[in-house]
Amino acid sequence: MIVCVCKALRERDISNAVEQGCQSYKALVEKTGCCVECGQCASKVKAMFRVHHSDFLTCQSNAKILNGDSDELPFAATGT
Repeated sequence: MIVCVCKALRERDISNAVEQGCQSYKALVEKTGCCVECGQCASKVKAMFRVHHSDFLTCQSNAKILNGDSDELPFAATGT
């Protein structure tokens, strides 16, 4: 799905940028050039960035837990 017509930016491009290291909305805009021409896509791109960034962080965290690289427990500890 195209989210920025001015730059022909697709939702997948946002996901790829996050996977390649964009840690902020500002970094995404700098990398892709979106949201600077007419600005019509800014709110949609920002929302998509939040979703993809959150998903990416969750996947990283889960991978660390599964690989034993984290002190986090994959489940809530109980007193039993």
